[in-house]
Amino acid sequence: MIVRCLVLFLCAALAGCAKPPPLVVAKNTSSEAPTPSVSTDKTNAPPPSDTKAENPPPDKPSDKKSPKKGAKSVKAPKSSSNKAFAIEDSDKDGWKPNRLSPAEIGSKVDEAIRNLVKVSGETILYVDKGGSEGGHGALRSYVRVRDRNAYNIEYVSPNDPATVNQLIADGQRAMRYQAGKWSPVIQNHRRAGVAEWIENFPRETFGSLVENRAVWTSVLSALSKGEGGFHTKSQERMVLRGGNHVPYWRVVAHRNGPSPADIEAIFEAKRALPVTIRVNTKNAKGEETKLQWQAGFNFHKPLDDKYFQVPVKGN
Repeated sequence: MIVRCLVLFLCAALAGCAKPPPLVVAKNTSSEAPTPSVSTDKTNAPPPSDTKAENPPPDKPSDKKSPKKGAKSVKAPKSSSNKAFAIEDSDKDGWKPNRLSPAEIGSKVDEAIRNLVKVSGETILYVDKGGSEGGHGALRSYVRVRDRNAYNIEYVSPNDPATVNQLIADGQRAMRYQAGKWSPVIQNHRRAGVAEWIENFPRETFGSLVENRAVWTSVLSALSKGEGGFHTKSQERMVLRGGNHVPYWRVVAHRNGPSPADIEAIFEAKRALPVTIRVNTKNAKGEETKLQWQAGFNFHKPLDDKYFQVPVKGN
């Protein structure tokens, strides 16, 4: 995999804990990483869906070896109070009640992701974790989809934010790289639960394409029915971007109690694709984890076969 870099600063949040050294992974020596088509969302406005192919992902393939640890680092919000992580559960900023239910939005998103063709993009996961082993950082990864049988999707797990994982298919085999090993992707129709989605949403986002599962339908429907103790609302608004009015959908979910949590998922409605996901949680110790995932996509651009070469032998 392309050598990239990450600097993730870890700090002791509890008195008496020694400050561990920063984690530095694989310094980038290539000319990769132009200005990405997604940016920090300081006003809660979603990033644009990049239909004009401005600043497309770099035209560099993964090699035939296993992905290496780390990703191209990007500037992350440095404060847990930064507005980039804030989820505004209100009708301000132009958000109005949506005519579509969360389940209806989920169905449209699953259908759009399942039928992606000739799409490339960049995603960024911002992480701000509290507690004695907390810290903050941000990682960029890349998405390339020729169709449902040929794709190369990189993603970062919130539980292991220093490693880039990969889903890759060459038309005959589909493999997953995670936790340092390769395994076959299994097509199944198991239901995506809210708790699992919170833990794995960067991967689950593309579940309808990779595993033929209606992930977004299941999760947004479950949230709207109160699974996990959440209260949910569905909203929509128009945003003026580049002289054009672009419609967006938003689903916001909030949970009180001993394990409070907030979820926000924003979709560019014309293409029914996710562009911003925020998940803020607090454990029983009061330690907060704040996550923000952003995406920008480019469409109808040829993708070389080299992106879809499965690097290991599958079953």
